[in-house]
Amino acid sequence: MEQLFDIATKDQLTGLYNRVYLKDVIKRIFELVKRGQNYCLLFMDVDYLKEINDQFGHLVGDEYLKAIAEVIKKNTRAEDIAVRWGGDEFLLILRADLEGVKKLAERVLQEVKKIRIKANGKEVVGSVSIGIIKIEPDRELEELLLKVDQALYKAKFEGRGVIKVLS
Repeated sequence: MEQLFDIATKDQLTGLYNRVYLKDVIKRIFELVKRGQNYCLLFMDVDYLKEINDQFGHLVGDEYLKAIAEVIKKNTRAEDIAVRWGGDEFLLILRADLEGVKKLAERVLQEVKKIRIKANGKEVVGSVSIGIIKIEPDRELEELLLKVDQALYKAKFEGRGVIKVLS
């Protein structure tokens, strides 16, 4: 049963949860928010993954994504939910206030900048851009996703490799 659960709910490349799991768990998160618990969404996009794939190949790009997933796992707790949202995007649901999530985001940002993967005699170096919002109990998931995506877009617009918080 555990193996079937993992196949259905986890991303095969990174081992993080997938969108299927997120849709199941988000209802419970909203109930906890309505009861006064603090949760935030953190949306992360890998900067320049297309260029990494073009220059070094998709296997190196996959290795880079796995390294980022390891940074995420290292910096999150068991109760946090880390999801590989899409090709180069990650979504985290964190039980913390905005200040706590900003600190975690800064750690992740700095650790991702330290990732070095050797390929074709060169080093692959990259960064991530991060958007953060607080989960409000009176919002729909789609509205929250749109808002956190706007925060991420602002981070990318401001030069990539930065964190942007929207309230």
